[in-house]
Amino acid sequence: MFLVLQLIAMTIKEQIIQELDRLPESYLEKVLSFLYSLDTSLTPDVGQLSKAEAIIQKGLNTALSKPKRSASEIWAEFASIRNRISESVATEQNL
Repeated sequence: MFLVLQLIAMTIKEQIIQELDRLPESYLEKVLSFLYSLDTSLTPDVGQLSKAEAIIQKGLNTALSKPKRSASEIWAEFASIRNRISESVATEQNL
């Protein structure tokens, strides 16, 4: 069961990595805090995974607000988080 939950957690992280380039700039400001929470320890818990999926889906469907920072600042921070998540996925796959 733990292995299944761990695979689901990795699948969610991989899905996020694949979707990063498709996010509109106006949404990046909102997803940064969510990505920071994923960058920290993601406990393989069904409730957390369901919540993460719901947040991702809602965010992708309702990306409407204007960013408070410039697009280049947001993209730079977003790229940094993307790299850390990619490294985390690679580390988990090597375990």
